[in-house]
Amino acid sequence: VTGTIPDTLCLLNPRVSCPTVACAWMCCYDGGGSVCAGTWTGISEHLVGLVSQHLPSTSFSNVSSSQTRAAGWVTYDSFSNSEQISDDRLLQRFALATAFFAFGREVSLQQTDECGWEGDWFVMQCDSGSGIVSFELVGHKGVTGTIPPELSVLSLLTLLDLDYNSLTGSVPPQLSALTALTELGVSHNQLTGAIPSQLSTLMELKRLSLSHNILRGTMPPQLADLTLMEGLYFNHNRLTGMIPSRLSSLTALTLLSVRGNQLTGTIPPQLGDLTSLLWLFLDDNQLSGTVPSDLCAIGLRIFW
Repeated sequence: VTGTIPDTLCLLNPRVSCPTVACAWMCCYDGGGSVCAGTWTGISEHLVGLVSQHLPSTSFSNVSSSQTRAAGWVTYDSFSNSEQISDDRLLQRFALATAFFAFGREVSLQQTDECGWEGDWFVMQCDSGSGIVSFELVGHKGVTGTIPPELSVLSLLTLLDLDYNSLTGSVPPQLSALTALTELGVSHNQLTGAIPSQLSTLMELKRLSLSHNILRGTMPPQLADLTLMEGLYFNHNRLTGMIPSRLSSLTALTLLSVRGNQLTGTIPPQLGDLTSLLWLFLDDNQLSGTVPSDLCAIGLRIFW
């Protein structure tokens, strides 16, 4: 094969094993072997340095990984190389590109200002300084793949909503770096693993929705530190252990749903201290004992 291969062809065609790390994001198959598209010769050293500083766990050793392919895209993306791009914007574009590759939606990447990107499967908003403040997957679009830890560099995010898709893998503990988050939703996917206790550092969080997945393990008692929390949705997973009595410190909580798990033990009487609680769903577990009388005195609208 001689000459160059159009970038669009490489973006649309299936990828195979690339011959060298130098063509990790644009790699096409010509029937006889893998060839590099264009004239790309490597990943920007400046970008590698930024990623190493802010995302020390990110590696570019796997040439077919979402991270390596995203780094290659950013390296030769014309907008990312324009003079007005700050290091924060460069990391932001890398994080987005990694997510798009991880979700198998890289054809939506555009060499324009990311705050103007549009698609039928995601909704994104920026503030006046071009920092991303919300990112949502449109529900029921069948988005697959895993949640990339690289989303953790989107430090201005207040809303991350990935509900109602077909995501697999675990909930990355690195999301605990998103300290501005007020809402985090990953419900109705196929996520596995445990609930990361590190999420307890998200002190602005008001809604945490992890329902309808395949999460295992116990409910981290550290989540009781999220004093602004209004809604906890852990229902329909495979959680075990007891309901943490420490949850009684969540005085702003209006809804707690843990129905459809494998929880054991008794209902903590301390839940009667949740005077703002209106909706409590504990059914379809393996709980024992009696209902604490204090729960009957806090004005619950619905109690299952």
